Amino acid sequence: SFDSVNNQFFATSLSVDGSSDILFSIANDGTASEIGSIGFSDIFGLFFENGTLFGYTADGQQITIDPTTGAGTFSQNVAFAGINRIYGAAGFSSINVFEPMSFVLSTTVPEPMSVLSLLAVGAFGAGVLSKHKP
Repeated sequence: SFDSVNNQFFATSLSVDGSSDILFSIANDGTASEIGSIGFSDIFGLFFENGTLFGYTADGQQITIDPTTGAGTFSQNVAFAGINRIYGAAGFSSINVFEPMSFVLSTTVPEPMSVLSLLAVGAFGAGVLSKHKP
């Protein structure tokens, strides 16, 4: 997440022992500095709004995070019908929520006959229009 007031990026990472995620600040040159333990795990969404750093756990907990210490405080549970995980967040009072495993991505390619049929109809229409010109 980006704090535009202080021109600072933030990210979370799972701790080595897996007990709690850790808050990091990321400098413009890409180096990360550990700030501190958040006290919650599986934080996949961060965003700033009105100077407050919010985080969302994969289990649907909204937390506020102190950007100077990393300490997280439970704010509320966030429930979405049919969705059991939160993987991202955005500012402006909106939350981008999706379950990547539930999407089926496919690329459809038109069948050769449908392309030829479309070309034939287009050619026929062009021929009719050209015959009706005075």
